[in-house]
Amino acid sequence: MILSKREAKLLEYLLHTHKAYVTRFELAEELAVSEKTIRNDVLNLNHKEKIVDVKRGSGYYLSDSEAVENILGQQPTEGWNRKVQLFKYLMDRNPCDFYELTDKFFISEGTLSNSIQQINDWLCFYDFKVKIIRKNNQLFCSGASVEKKTALRKFLLDEVVENELDIHILDGYFSSFNCSLLKDDLVNYYQQMEIPILDYSLISVLLHLLLLLDKAESQTVDKMIKLNERPVFDQFIKNVEKHQKLLLDSQMVIQIEECLSHQQNKTVDQKSVFLSETILQLMLSEIKDNYQLDLSNDPVFQQKFKEHILQLLVRCQNRQFIKNPMLLEIKRKFSLIYDISATVIAEVQKEMASTIPEDEIGYIALHLITAIEDLKAEAITIQIVESFSQTITDFLSRLIHANFPEINIIVTPKLSFKTVTDQKVDLVLSFMPLDIIPTIPVYYLDAKLLSAGQSELMAFIRKVKYEKRFCDFKIKSYFSKDYFYPQVVVNDKKQLLEAMCYDLIVNKIVSQDFIRSVLMREAVAPTSFGGVLAIPHATKKQAKQSIISVATLKRPLNWGNDQVRLVCLFALAPDFNEADRLYSYLLNAVENEVQLEKILRVQSFTDFQKELFTKY
Repeated sequence: MILSKREAKLLEYLLHTHKAYVTRFELAEELAVSEKTIRNDVLNLNHKEKIVDVKRGSGYYLSDSEAVENILGQQPTEGWNRKVQLFKYLMDRNPCDFYELTDKFFISEGTLSNSIQQINDWLCFYDFKVKIIRKNNQLFCSGASVEKKTALRKFLLDEVVENELDIHILDGYFSSFNCSLLKDDLVNYYQQMEIPILDYSLISVLLHLLLLLDKAESQTVDKMIKLNERPVFDQFIKNVEKHQKLLLDSQMVIQIEECLSHQQNKTVDQKSVFLSETILQLMLSEIKDNYQLDLSNDPVFQQKFKEHILQLLVRCQNRQFIKNPMLLEIKRKFSLIYDISATVIAEVQKEMASTIPEDEIGYIALHLITAIEDLKAEAITIQIVESFSQTITDFLSRLIHANFPEINIIVTPKLSFKTVTDQKVDLVLSFMPLDIIPTIPVYYLDAKLLSAGQSELMAFIRKVKYEKRFCDFKIKSYFSKDYFYPQVVVNDKKQLLEAMCYDLIVNKIVSQDFIRSVLMREAVAPTSFGGVLAIPHATKKQAKQSIISVATLKRPLNWGNDQVRLVCLFALAPDFNEADRLYSYLLNAVENEVQLEKILRVQSFTDFQKELFTKY
């Protein structure tokens, strides 16, 4: 049963509302259509299948909510999210029958062909060495595994960058509360506490808070907690009681405080603690192995995630799960993130006390969405090449800070623009053509900025923020613990290079003549940089895959005229094109004395990667 967008929204509203009945007028208001249109939509729905009932004098209702959930869950995914699911499906089932996919996604052969072409165009635009190929009605996803995962990661991150959760869904579900006022109270609280909070994090807290308040409505107030001990929080409680027409007891106030601070003081058994840690590690492994996203250095996400799982385990034991009014929104807009959450839960399902419903998986996905949102909130530095009007420059600065308050802005006169090469700048904005080094993106502005073109500029800045935060992952993939040698003691450069090349040859990363080519290159001129760093490499790219073999030396080694302590042997594949960024990381590291000293002292590969990619 295929629904129109409006029919789907109508059913979603009836499904999620707390009201027993919803009038035709209320549905018309919610969907912004006439009452006559609502009547016709209900008639059309019931003509397909009898799913919407009506009680004269009361309104519409669903007699079989589970059937409606199934119908909504079977609707074909539209637009770009369908293409994301197509790509993921092909990666998991490579090859795949062309006609099987048309049935799977409820689409025509022509639509599938167009979707594949659009995916390939997107992959080409972002320079991914991946392509979907059709041969004898079989679809193949060609390309190296690391490239496929990198493309899949881009899809995943774009889900968070491009989509928004519709907060108005909560109005229908929590009809007895003023969700907009509660959101405003939350924003005001976090601002006064000087706690930064991003969009999805705010929605997550709002949803959890509404679930708490919904429970408070049916409870009897025992005694009030003493206020005036924490002015900002106490004022927040007063605002909630006033705006939501509630009287909160002391226990509920404590629970709200825990919700806002992400703290739980409840005692839990060790088995549950162990299981929550297991689920967390599975989640971290899933997103790192398949999407090349590393959340292992995000203690806030890990703590909140484990606390949520512990509460979920309690609900499993009691068989008392909670509905998720954002479930369909999450599944539709964040299909990859939901899929990750469902996959992880499926792996530990046997250890749980009962089957985990989709609503609960949706809450887990929401935690993951907020963690990825935190990742993409990386601050960048923008250099504005000053125009002929100070007024326009000031307007541009205010516009950027209104949308991205965390961004650093440097203003440079046109005549002294060459100083950009001495600054750590991520983006240059200019009204005039410039001679600029190619590694820095430039956005050229025009006079229309005052009246139009602002959304395009904001989109470009978001793209630069994304690229700065996530380009590290591809660079990181070239390093491996199998080719990391800490605290080496050696007296001869040739001996060190032969030892480092040996493992690459044994593992068939390079051919037997690789060492000869490396030594030949060294004979032309030493490959040392900045005194302490050496980057030996072959005379040509010939490796089967790009690997950077690393050795830290316990004492300096003569390398031409330099005393080297860090050796990075490049074994590069013919399609390697990341040289500029890779050199930038290494040279920046040796130029920073504090960072270099920490790198030279590390004993493990994990610590090496952490220090190399940390910004000092």
